[in-house]
Amino acid sequence: MAAPTGGLNALSPASAMPPTDCLALNNLIPFQFGLRIRSGWREWATEIGSPVAVGRTPLTGYQGFNPHGVRTLMAFTGRYPSGDRLFACTPDGIYNCSVAGVKSVANREYTFPIGSTTDYLGNEVFPHGAGVGTYTSFSSPSGEHYIAYCDEANGYLLYQEGGAWTKIVQGSGTDGRSISGSNPDAFRHVMSWKNRLWFCAENSSTAYYLPVNQFAGTVSQIDFGSRFRYGGKLVGLYSWTVDGGTGIDDYLVGISNGGDVVIYRGTDPTFVETFGLHGVWWAGQIPPGRNIASDFGGDLFILSRLGCLPLSKLVSGGLIRDPNTFATEKIANLFNILMTDRGHLPGWSIKMHPTDNLMMINVPALPDRPQLVMAMALASKGWSQQLGIPMTCMEPWNGDLYFGTADGRVCANTGFVDAQKLDGTGALPINASMMSAYSMMGSARKKRIHMVRPYFYTDGNQPGYSASARYDFDLSDINTTASTLTTPANAWDTGLWDTMLWGDDNATANKVGGTAGMGTAAAIIVRVTAESNVTLLGYDVVADQGGIL
Repeated sequence: MAAPTGGLNALSPASAMPPTDCLALNNLIPFQFGLRIRSGWREWATEIGSPVAVGRTPLTGYQGFNPHGVRTLMAFTGRYPSGDRLFACTPDGIYNCSVAGVKSVANREYTFPIGSTTDYLGNEVFPHGAGVGTYTSFSSPSGEHYIAYCDEANGYLLYQEGGAWTKIVQGSGTDGRSISGSNPDAFRHVMSWKNRLWFCAENSSTAYYLPVNQFAGTVSQIDFGSRFRYGGKLVGLYSWTVDGGTGIDDYLVGISNGGDVVIYRGTDPTFVETFGLHGVWWAGQIPPGRNIASDFGGDLFILSRLGCLPLSKLVSGGLIRDPNTFATEKIANLFNILMTDRGHLPGWSIKMHPTDNLMMINVPALPDRPQLVMAMALASKGWSQQLGIPMTCMEPWNGDLYFGTADGRVCANTGFVDAQKLDGTGALPINASMMSAYSMMGSARKKRIHMVRPYFYTDGNQPGYSASARYDFDLSDINTTASTLTTPANAWDTGLWDTMLWGDDNATANKVGGTAGMGTAAAIIVRVTAESNVTLLGYDVVADQGGIL
């Protein structure tokens, strides 16, 4: 049997599921040749943000975030590699995390003011939306590179390559550091479209935009409210690059928290002749947050409470009631459960993983339920669950995916071990598991599966693994049980010098394991523990048949 690279299936009946799909898939992703262990994570920077005070608790109504954790990551690419930056936003400020290592207040490049909010002890604390922001990079005609940033409490800030962070304030708009026509302190979202900066204001349906190639000056406005059939506020503006590049086919997409999707096309919003409404659609109510859309390969994926929706399918006539419209079609029931439990929490976001070629949906944690990531392989469209990654926000930078944590760390989602500390210690192997679809194996007779032989491909230590069978549609949870890792006999510091031969970096593993039980329909469970690049290629099953009863 081949590895079920169709991924997780929470939609098909258990008795009629294709053999290419899985009933459960944890920490394995559909990849080249089979199911590959997910990428691990290691600390990149620690001690970011003010330490948590003794007895202090998260602010009421803002569950899902530690008030002193990393809430936003910003990736900046300069004109030269020396100008590349990775910034982390916490409630107390913006930190430069471009170089791996322990961080402190000395690396804080901008300090957010403490608001008037107090905790239950009467201590003055940062506003609960501080550090929860959006950003965009852009450059001026003279070649200067910038970051424009807005969050839920601190308005509009600007970073210039090689310079410092500056707060843009309300003013004449002629000094290069102020805006007229609106108060930038109320800006909560920023994006770049057709060489213009666009902003969304707090609790408003109005969008503001600056003249071409300007980061300050006089803003003009467009009110989206009359287009919102389901009401609500303007959550964010996003660019839909229909042709896969940057050209005349770039559409401006406005999304309300009620789920209305308003699309404009054109060039200059100042003139009706060159800018007009393309249409209005409904995608379903939007979860809290503004990082609810991500573009990839000429499409814009929108995260709603109904599922993850490619905009191209929506505008081409796809119906919301049709599950085929959603990228989350095969995990629709699981996605609905997650949204029912956690759809009210902040922290939902959608990003692309550059090295694993995944679309990742971050699902916030509850006190009694762990944080997890739903990941879709863009090549096969197969879904899996990623567990054990303590993520609050994520951002690609220099070819890798980085994420922030609730305890003030920035980590790199790379390698094949988890929780590796800055000094290289503490690394843990990754535990993964899969449960195949049930199969009647061609008849309704009873079966006994005697042995299962999984085939693994690895470029390092042999994985520890076990295999077993389940019968007659037992759908109870499977756990990732740790197994013993196997070190090759010719590994460095293990093989006998001058006797053992150096082997290839790549190897296969296919140990036979016995199983027990009997039933009419059977599914195979494979559990694996790995600390190297391991791929499940498939498995052999040895079985015999009995009678109908």
